[in-house]
Parts: sequence; structure tokens; C-alpha cells
Amino acid sequence: MGREDRSWIVIIAVGMLGLAVLGLIAPRVLAWPLAFLLFWLGIASLIRGGDGAPFTDQEADDVRALARFIARALRQAVVHGDSRSAA
Repeated sequence: MGREDRSWIVIIAVGMLGLAVLGLIAPRVLAWPLAFLLFWLGIASLIRGGDGAPFTDQEADDVRALARFIARALRQAVVHGDSRSAA
């Protein structure tokens, strides 16, 4: 797999993870099951995008930063809930 192919896989994976976070933050916009599916596909794409090759230090830092962002969003959604979804 070429470097350009790997770049597209990472771009698509980050986009899917962004949609997953949107679904977790705003459940009315994107349902929870779809958010979970997108999150899972994003993680799987990041893992498969490397095709077994280790990430560079920058890529590993980017993945860790994204994981921290997602964890914060999940904690905030669980602890504070989403007041916009209350009827």
C-alpha cells in the first residue's frame, strides 16, 4: 500500500471518528448506534491503514490526541448528559 493510499485511509478514519463524536455530543443529529459504528470503523481503519507497519511518532501522537479528545467528549456526555435531547 502506497503512502498516498495510507493518507486517504487516515483522512477518512479521522472524518468517521469526527462524525462519531458528533453523534455522541448531539444524539438528535446522529443516532448512538450510528455513532458507535462510525467510531468502530474509524479505529479499525486507523489500525488497518498502517498495514502492520508501526506508526511514525507524529502519527502516534495524533492518534493519542484524538483518543483523549474522544474520551473527554464521552465523559462529558455521560456525566452531564445532553440537555438538548430532553423533551
